Amino acid sequence: MRILVRAYSRVKKKPKARLQDIAERANLSISAVSLALRDHPSISDASKARVEQIRQELGYRTSGHRHDGNPHGKTNLNIGYCLVGESLQDEAYTPIAHGIIQACRQWQAHLAIEQIPASPLPSEPVTMPNGVVPHGYILVGVLTDEMVEHFSSDGKPSIIIGSNPLKGNYSRVSADVYQAGKMVAKRAIDEGYKNFVNIAANLDALHNIQFLNGARHMLESHGLSLPENQVIIASEYSLHEPQYLNQLAEISKSPTAILIAGAVTATACASVLHAKGWMSENKFSIYALRQSDVGKINPHYKALNLGFERLGQIAVDRLVQKVLNYATYQDAYTSVVSAEGWLDMRDSSS
Repeated sequence: MRILVRAYSRVKKKPKARLQDIAERANLSISAVSLALRDHPSISDASKARVEQIRQELGYRTSGHRHDGNPHGKTNLNIGYCLVGESLQDEAYTPIAHGIIQACRQWQAHLAIEQIPASPLPSEPVTMPNGVVPHGYILVGVLTDEMVEHFSSDGKPSIIIGSNPLKGNYSRVSADVYQAGKMVAKRAIDEGYKNFVNIAANLDALHNIQFLNGARHMLESHGLSLPENQVIIASEYSLHEPQYLNQLAEISKSPTAILIAGAVTATACASVLHAKGWMSENKFSIYALRQSDVGKINPHYKALNLGFERLGQIAVDRLVQKVLNYATYQDAYTSVVSAEGWLDMRDSSS
């Protein structure tokens, strides 16, 4: 699958002032300054005003900066988004793709989306629909050091999305799903639940494992547990099957909180429970990592709303800054979208 977002403009010269200069003066991270210049809602109005004041004082101009308040430059860059060993239809990767597409449109950059197998290494380079090699890559999915090095072999910069256990010190953007799992479990504990279930499509995906580990850590710190026989592996297509319904019926003898990382799985679970009348009888409440349409109308569906779209947006911003050399900063650092809604920065080796 390939998507092309077209733009027709030239890259401006590198500005004399740098984002790093603004970040140091404002006592903010470089990513926070970038978000402030784009009027992102995650940045406070006071911080945005301070960043804009410093920008004017330093004479910093983003590429394509216009007086109408739109800070995005018209980059005309070619960006390759490579999903390795996974599907764009996976509930974890669909919102990331949406965020990448949105950010490419804002930067007016070309985008090629490619699904490639986890092995062997691609024999041909990932190219744009017109055959041009991208200026840089965003890599997501089942990544190995060999795969990442393969995309970096021609000197092109790349950004990794996710917390893949890699040996190399790479530039990353990730979500703190472990902390999010703790927060989801804590909300269920605060609302009086003593019995817990985790439902996941699989435990091969790293985000599902991190979510479960975080939830278990929080439960154990409160003298509670989530036993193995209450970790149910079922896809959204199989939850209605008798084996799972019987298992849930047995569990529901006491009020139960169902902890779920995937929005699609949570939506399917809510539909099954609603059809059985179990949610209206207060046998179950769902505590999910992300919102769904069910949560908008059912009081027994509660979501933390960790924005995976932001991962894609931040990855594109980081890649554009690297390609255009907007600022000289440590290349190998990780931007972490926290469950609390803030953006942390840390060394990628830690």
